[in-house]
Formats: sequence, C-alpha cells, structure tokens
Amino acid sequence: MMADQSIPQKEAQRLPPPLLVSKRDAAALLSVCLRTIDNYIATKELPCRRLGKRVLIPYTALVAFARRDHLPASAETAPEQGA
Repeated sequence: MMADQSIPQKEAQRLPPPLLVSKRDAAALLSVCLRTIDNYIATKELPCRRLGKRVLIPYTALVAFARRDHLPASAETAPEQGA
C-alpha cells in the first residue's frame, strides 16, 4: 500500500522551487563557499530574511544573482582611465 502513496518521479520533478533556502543550500546552488555567501549578504549584493537565528535567502534572489554579470573586485575599485 505504501507504494501507491509515493509520488511518481515525474511529479516530483515538477514541484516548484522553495521560496527560501538556507545559506548552505545557497552556497551549493551557486557553487561557492559559505563564507562567500556571508560576504554577499554583508555587502547587500544578496538579500536575506532572518527568521529567529536562521538566515534564509529567497530562491528568486539567487536566480537573479546568478544571471547578473559580476566584475572582479579589482575592476570595481579601479578608477576609470581616459576620462
């Protein structure tokens, strides 16, 4: 009887993404370390929600972050030449 109540694999793949993910899951999704996620949150490059002690990141913010172009830190702080 338990087999009848299990979710078929195709239906499991259609489940919507979670609304919020943990910092650890966010790091895994972006293929970066946990400290990098902490730095992105501290510099407000990545928004977060705090629920008690937990720090959660909106999944849509991760997708938007991954789609943006990111300049190396040296390029962001270097003055423009030829101006």
